[in-house]
Amino acid sequence: MKKKEEQPKPAGLKPEIVSRNLKYNFTTEELSRYNKELAFEVKNLNEIQQEKKLVISILGAKIRTAEGRIQQLANDVNSGYTYKYLDCTITYNFPIDGQKQVTRNDTGEIIETVKMLPSELQEELELKDVPDADNVKQD
Repeated sequence: MKKKEEQPKPAGLKPEIVSRNLKYNFTTEELSRYNKELAFEVKNLNEIQQEKKLVISILGAKIRTAEGRIQQLANDVNSGYTYKYLDCTITYNFPIDGQKQVTRNDTGEIIETVKMLPSELQEELELKDVPDADNVKQD
């Protein structure tokens, strides 16, 4: 850096102050403050990057879900049908004793007629209320 040289001043001109972009050496206090700010910003950047990964993961899952739904709908549209749980009625001992018939409730279509299971052949008996032995009046 050059030292200020004394130059003759033209008469009547006042000195002016201007700003120039020049090298500036930090003080120890300034370096300490900037180190703290730098550490904070590095930590902040790491947190933002982690948040970005999480958002990308969440959006990726949403995209995969949408793609799966689109694929399922395309398959259903192309085939003209899908499978879903529908209410059906089971009629026991019909069309003959020992058989049961399953009928769709929405269309009335007979789905199947099969032999009843041994447990289904046992009818439950309705028992009338029988008083407890403790509550029975004894003579």
